[in-house]
Amino acid sequence: MVAWCGVLLPGVIVLGAQWRGVWRALLLAALAFLVIWALKVLWPRRLRNMPVALALVVLLIVYAALNVTFQFFLPTGEQAISGSEAWVANVQAGVLIRVGLAMLVSILAILNLRAEQIRVSLIETNAALEELVSRIKRETWLLHRSVSLAVHGTVQSALISTAMRLTAADRTPDTVADARRRLEDALSALSTRQGIEVSVPHAMTDLHGLWSPVVRFTSDISPEAVERLADDAGLSRCAIEICREATSNAIRHGGAGSVKIRIITNGDLLEIRVVDDGDGPSSTTVAGLGSQMLDETCLRWQLERRHDGGSELIAVLV
Repeated sequence: MVAWCGVLLPGVIVLGAQWRGVWRALLLAALAFLVIWALKVLWPRRLRNMPVALALVVLLIVYAALNVTFQFFLPTGEQAISGSEAWVANVQAGVLIRVGLAMLVSILAILNLRAEQIRVSLIETNAALEELVSRIKRETWLLHRSVSLAVHGTVQSALISTAMRLTAADRTPDTVADARRRLEDALSALSTRQGIEVSVPHAMTDLHGLWSPVVRFTSDISPEAVERLADDAGLSRCAIEICREATSNAIRHGGAGSVKIRIITNGDLLEIRVVDDGDGPSSTTVAGLGSQMLDETCLRWQLERRHDGGSELIAVLV
């Protein structure tokens, strides 16, 4: 219809069409558009998932009926265009041309819609596969590196914190006694089976007690995150180790005086944000066990400098 009105109709006018016939053609074309739009809106939803071949047959019937009706109500060629025998002879062929063009456009639209559906399906499948791979890597990491995690996480943090307390200029008998207790805890961790489950809130409390005499340490866990972590022991363990590693690195390598941890949920994902006021990551920093742990436990992660100073680690787990 658009091609007929926009291209063929001006040619008809040049050949000497009467304005009465031209306006009638435009009105009938507009009515045809309204009929197609009404069919689209009123068509039963249970029939919208019909096979493509059946849908094309329905469209062919609709287009043919509209074009035959369109042609029937138009004035005859002799009335509309005087002395144009070529145009009169091709009026019937015009019906077939319009129907053919409409079917071609419909087929292209169906193919485009199908391609878009396949693209969306592939994106969803790819996201699901990425989450599955992340889960497998996380479980493998938990099974094969429990001892390494203990040494690199709990024991390392305890030793670093103890060393900083013992070398502090304002140390007191109480801080020395606390440092001794931390060393005993580290030795105990080396000889204790690492399968004991620890909740993330308790781990944050322990981190606060471990680092608060040295730096300003705060943590915030949303209620949804607490519930999610309580239901998944492996996820909880990974979250604890990431928080310990990030805190230790921020203080030991970045010289941070303040560390803030926030754990929230983002749909089905768990998001850990660790913000510090240290020097941030260096361009010459070599990836170590911490980066390897993040690669194996996280769906994705990034460590960046903040515009207002310091750095921020964003780790997303599934």
